[in-house]
Amino acid sequence: MSASPNTSFENTTHEVFIQQLEAMMRVQIGRHPGDTGLRLRLARLYADQGQREAFVPVAQDLQKRLALQPDESNSRELKQLARKLRAEAALHGGEVEHGQRRHGEDPATTNYFARLQQRFEQAIEDGQLQQAHDRGLNSNLGAGPRPSPLYFAQNYSRHYGGAKIAIKREDLMGRGSRLQMAVHGQVLLAQRLGCKTVVTGSQSIRTGVLMASIAKRLGLRSTVFIDHRAVEKNSSEITHLRCLGARLISVPSNESTQAAAIKDCMASEKDRFAVVGVDGAPDPYPQINQLFLGSLGRETADQCHQQFGARPDLLVCRGRSTADAVGFFDPFLEDNFTRLVCVDQTGNIESLFSHALPRAQSTQQLSEQQLQAVEAILEGSEYPSVKREHAAYDASGRVEYVRGELASVRQTLKDLLQHEGLLFPVRTALALAWASTQARKMDPQQLVVVNLVEPYDKDLRDIEKMLNIHD
Repeated sequence: MSASPNTSFENTTHEVFIQQLEAMMRVQIGRHPGDTGLRLRLARLYADQGQREAFVPVAQDLQKRLALQPDESNSRELKQLARKLRAEAALHGGEVEHGQRRHGEDPATTNYFARLQQRFEQAIEDGQLQQAHDRGLNSNLGAGPRPSPLYFAQNYSRHYGGAKIAIKREDLMGRGSRLQMAVHGQVLLAQRLGCKTVVTGSQSIRTGVLMASIAKRLGLRSTVFIDHRAVEKNSSEITHLRCLGARLISVPSNESTQAAAIKDCMASEKDRFAVVGVDGAPDPYPQINQLFLGSLGRETADQCHQQFGARPDLLVCRGRSTADAVGFFDPFLEDNFTRLVCVDQTGNIESLFSHALPRAQSTQQLSEQQLQAVEAILEGSEYPSVKREHAAYDASGRVEYVRGELASVRQTLKDLLQHEGLLFPVRTALALAWASTQARKMDPQQLVVVNLVEPYDKDLRDIEKMLNIHD
């Protein structure tokens, strides 16, 4: 059967979009040839599109560069992308190859996850699991030192007038803070359910190392399903897992490590618990992660009380293409006192820069939805996708989605630099600009908190040129 005209048009539009995105990224690499992060994002694009021939030379070049200047996080992500390109079946959205079903779609796994849902609901009834999780995070139990700072931008607030503006410095926690929260909470849940073994098959070996480390402290056994090529390479992460006493099970490249982990847990569900980190697994995992990632929002509420003696009146973060709201908003969803707002961008961020990149020549232009997708791909995310989370926020009626004004970003960055000696990445500055406008309309005793997740030193070259800063 031939494709319909609409399908053909959609396919053509998608191809043009990918070509424009690739062109933009290659121009950026030309401008900043030493930035391995840019090359890694291009490799991610090729992996996402299944473009093996394009991916291989970029990956080989990256491997050489990383060998000269080792960066564990980049090396790990490159390995993860290579495994992704081998088309393992994913648990989140998207098409699954070879006609396989996703977990939760066949009767066996549907029943398994339904039983797990019941056990989870019983385990959290008394609230002790949540409290144990939050205490563990604050005592550095396998998840990094928390809380992240809440910085009162006093001079900036005085300049703008109106409500006090505080910055939640989640950017200082480093990459993977939500993954750490999720894994820590899921291992605690396994212990609470009476399971003796925690199991994971995530493509990221980092999930396995986190899980095995926390399990060791709690006296649990750990099993990690890993692609056989990763085991054969015997990386430092594999050595770390062996030192932690984890049981390593090699999985062929054409099979899903996550599917193997779920199958192992189904064989003895009272003894084993599947740890999936922040991967897009079926219910009850979205609810599980909502509970544990909510530590971010709970600690924000506690800090507001300790520093200001009040609850936050307004929480603001970047919009739908990011995971910034996840965990930050959740504890406030049932509390109508605090306004919750995601700030989406309007138009092309690149237009702010005096050295804006020329778009690839095409008779079709990128839509706003595609531009948001560009930002998500260029930046990356701890989540495979945040569509599910934002759909739930939107449906709740508690979270507002507004459009930020690009014209306000330049002045906001100048004011922030002048009054606080700080710089924000451009997309977070867009959210701060919107929040500052709202703060002017509020009373001085009220409090606005903006979540800063992007690395604080991101976009520095672009910001320098945007603000015309010279030596």
